[in-house]
Amino acid sequence: MGQGNDMVHSFALCRGDVNPDACRSCLNDSIVKLGQLCPNQKGALGYYDNCLIRYSDKVIMGMTQVEFYTYLANSQNATDIAGFNDALGPLLRELRLAAAAGGSVRKFNSGSTAGPGFSSIYGLVQCTPDLSEQQCSDCLEDVINQILRLMNGRIGGRVLIPTLVKRNNQKC
Repeated sequence: MGQGNDMVHSFALCRGDVNPDACRSCLNDSIVKLGQLCPNQKGALGYYDNCLIRYSDKVIMGMTQVEFYTYLANSQNATDIAGFNDALGPLLRELRLAAAAGGSVRKFNSGSTAGPGFSSIYGLVQCTPDLSEQQCSDCLEDVINQILRLMNGRIGGRVLIPTLVKRNNQKC
């Protein structure tokens, strides 16, 4: 929206399993929070439990080059780290394929698998729907590798990755 130096690009995305009312509430709250936390900024990104919102004076749609990783890990390790990782990796890769194959409205999947010692392992993956199937799949594969490396055996966590924006038709 806008023109020239006053142009803004934005997107909002709710988690794929969130109902429309919770989505709307999260987005409305996040708009207020970002306005308070980032007044007079040309760009901001807010991750919340049920949604994310991003705006920038640069093009942000369709970008896939990772800017940085934000990860939040549970402090507790699985009792069988190798067994946990051996179950988690295939689960996330299976979820990745279905999420990446999603359409232009939703690229999301969640599920569970049996873990060591009769435990259940739950996973959830999501891409912004502006990405192609290949872009989403490649991005999620990178994230899965980061999860297995950074969270090695942690029983819960999140990886959030904004992508770089274009400046003068160049990735920065």
